[in-house]
Amino acid sequence: MHPGTDNNSQFAVDGVETGNQHAGGYPFPLDAVVLAGTHQNIKRLITGRNKAFLEVGGEVLVRRVVKALLEAGTIDQIFVVGPADELLETFAGFPNRVHIIAQRGKMLTNAWAGIEAAEDFRRNDTDIPVRDRPLLAISCDLPLATGRSIDDFVARCAKEDFAADTPYAM
Repeated sequence: MHPGTDNNSQFAVDGVETGNQHAGGYPFPLDAVVLAGTHQNIKRLITGRNKAFLEVGGEVLVRRVVKALLEAGTIDQIFVVGPADELLETFAGFPNRVHIIAQRGKMLTNAWAGIEAAEDFRRNDTDIPVRDRPLLAISCDLPLATGRSIDDFVARCAKEDFAADTPYAM
């Protein structure tokens, strides 16, 4: 178990119970980086907006993805990278497992910002060195993602990692 992680804890977000019990695969829950940055090219925006904040089924896309991650038993901390002010408003009242990271630029730069935040969070973890800790990177625009589908994906990646001489799946 990692510092600050209570594998028996449960949360409710909009009436949906969430928890962080890891299920199968890796011997510990993974952290996730959600990429929700805004591109400055007007052609990449949808109706002039960052797609992370578009609504699908009455709910903001990035919020749907984070709720799925919270429901997944294989995920612990969640680092959402994008426009901080909008994200802070969107995730007000969410569990403290959800961390908002200000975007730094384009997609790869933002991905590194999320990775660095996740590594900094685990820096003093003596059980698993940061360099050996897998991490899930996920886009903000997956409206059909569920906790179950994320758990399945992580379990399949773990299977590949454990079968390989050098882990590569996560």
